[in-house]
Amino acid sequence: MTYYDILGVEESASKDQVKKAYRSLSKQHHPDMGGDESKFKEISEAYEHLSDDVKRAKYDASRMNPFGNMGGHGFHFDGNFADMFNQHFGGDPRQQRGQNHTVIANISFKDAYLGTNKKFRINGEFFDVDIPEGVTNGHKIRFPGKGNHNPYNSSAQRGDLIIQIQIQHDPIFILQGHDIWIEYNLPWWNLVTGCKIDVELPDGSMIKVPVNKNSGHHKTLRIKDKGWKIYNTNQRGSFMIRLNATFPELDDSTIDTITELKKDLSGLE
Repeated sequence: MTYYDILGVEESASKDQVKKAYRSLSKQHHPDMGGDESKFKEISEAYEHLSDDVKRAKYDASRMNPFGNMGGHGFHFDGNFADMFNQHFGGDPRQQRGQNHTVIANISFKDAYLGTNKKFRINGEFFDVDIPEGVTNGHKIRFPGKGNHNPYNSSAQRGDLIIQIQIQHDPIFILQGHDIWIEYNLPWWNLVTGCKIDVELPDGSMIKVPVNKNSGHHKTLRIKDKGWKIYNTNQRGSFMIRLNATFPELDDSTIDTITELKKDLSGLE
């Protein structure tokens, strides 16, 4: 049973948490209050080691190193804790900054396209996060000194908090590189005769796009500078429209007209 188990605290517990646990248990098990004396001594010993930075670090080190008590087969510890860690572990853990803490932030396609501001509550702290226009999956926003504490020294510098952006899939728009793609369905005869189509961009605005005569099924239209913003520049990718021919149900009269037209066009086959 470890000292942490005896006090009922996590290994990352702060000094205040250790002290609070000790006070509660010592009152409960103090011999003057009818408690078990051996249990009280066990609690006091655990608190003595975990309330002192050096003793706590030595204790943690002995638990991490299974060879610590094997003489020449392990490493020799002469009482200089900092020197021991500098030699064997690359530095005194009490002086090292805490670990970075990464949080995945899921945002909508539209928010990533336009840029937005989001508020997050992480480990009890509130963060106001400006998400710039044109971020892509994996983009990281860093908050120095807002990450994890050093478990051996609560006064040591904290690590960084890292907000990593994850863009949710959109049912209409597909991002490929810095180009935005959509599928657009229209009747086959509009591909033959040509027309203009109304297309909605991710910001909600509408643009009219000409479809030339004799455009084929799966023809792609490119609208320059209407795609995804290239981060930290004034440039954008393209907006790509893939045309899909549809075949609506026709009445008999229309089918007869097409049949006659087919006869006139038979020489073009």
